[in-house]
Amino acid sequence: GQNEIATKKATEIVKMNVAKARHLQPIETDAVDVTPAAMVIGGGVAGMTSALALGDQGFDVHLVEKDARLGGLANDVYRTLDGSDVQAFVREKVTAVETHDRIHVHLDTEVSSTGGFVGSFKTTLANGDQFDHGAIVVATGGVEYEPTEYGYADSDRIITQRELEKQLAEGLSPGQQHFLMIQCVGSREEPLNYCSRICCQDAIKNAIAIKEMSPAAQVTILYRDIRTYGLREDYYQKARDMGVLFVRFEPQAKPEVTPEGGRFRVDAYDYVLNRDLRLYPDVVVLSTGLRPHPTTEKIGKQYKLTRNPDGYFLEAHVKLRPVDFPSEGLYVAGLAHAPKNMDETVSQALAAAGRAGVLLSHDKLGVSGIISKHNREICMSCLACLRVCPFGSPFVDEDGKISHNEVICTGCGICAGICPAKAFQVNNFRDEQIHAMIDAATEDIAEETSG
Repeated sequence: GQNEIATKKATEIVKMNVAKARHLQPIETDAVDVTPAAMVIGGGVAGMTSALALGDQGFDVHLVEKDARLGGLANDVYRTLDGSDVQAFVREKVTAVETHDRIHVHLDTEVSSTGGFVGSFKTTLANGDQFDHGAIVVATGGVEYEPTEYGYADSDRIITQRELEKQLAEGLSPGQQHFLMIQCVGSREEPLNYCSRICCQDAIKNAIAIKEMSPAAQVTILYRDIRTYGLREDYYQKARDMGVLFVRFEPQAKPEVTPEGGRFRVDAYDYVLNRDLRLYPDVVVLSTGLRPHPTTEKIGKQYKLTRNPDGYFLEAHVKLRPVDFPSEGLYVAGLAHAPKNMDETVSQALAAAGRAGVLLSHDKLGVSGIISKHNREICMSCLACLRVCPFGSPFVDEDGKISHNEVICTGCGICAGICPAKAFQVNNFRDEQIHAMIDAATEDIAEETSG
């Protein structure tokens, strides 16, 4: 029965491990010094939040921003869905960062090169600045998709939600009484095959603002699916109660925008009324999504960070290590990870700073004993290990030979599997140990065959 099968399996496992134990060798563990400083790449809301959190913990922080000023994408946002003043929030963050005695701001530059390992990195910036640090927070942010659809480039009355928000901050222009918004422009299809999550909320935010300024104004939102998750559903209901019209369309029957007599004619199909719809708005507003910042690809290659098919950075584990990269000592926050709201960005930035703070609070960092060991005497320096290691542990030294950085090695065994000279062996999983386990597992089969 099942008991006999389970007992037999357990016996075989014990035999295999006893056979392996005969070949075990003592493993020495090491520890490295930790530099109590961090580098934050990106000076947007996520980067500034992480920098402030780490600085308040007493760690030196080097905040690197490629633009000439801090703030990132938030510089073009004026208020949140709940009406909070984003510009005041950004000014407060910038002032706090620039006056913090622990934060060193490097503007208008970017990372040129980084060497070292967890707890002991050394970075050189494009402007020549150099510094040591023990952890890295990647908060490179995102950028707005620039539409080519619906004649965006042909008229100043076809604008994006960001541009509308800026206009609303200055007040409604005379003659603007009918606004038509088109959702999912360039999103959930080529070139951005994902939902950016914030577009629907931006549309509803601006629609409510228009209605508050001019209750008689007409606002129509053409949408595929309205995604105001969580408590944000209340604002969707508020917009409907204020008279904002929502008309659903299918991707195979998108709205058509046509110039006509100095105005725009918008043709769509109303799936509720089952009839064609023709509107003549004063302003056409395109809800565009977000895409990763162009520097994401470069940063990913520099640090060997994994990105998803959409170009955003992937965390080590969505549940267990949601802000950690697989490479130790690197953390992700904000739009570099995925499109998200500002409150979610702040939460993730604080989480990344917390994780980095845990690392930096140690004087020394223990190195695992279960790592690959490199035998230089038999190594042919064929570079096979260099090409496949996801963590950059093997490297070419000054003699042109392969060397091995054991501190950043995770013991995954890829190098041991691909090395044709067997110059790499993983502690506790050496070839002779694995062979002994196989021999023990197949002992009964070998006896039956020989008999």
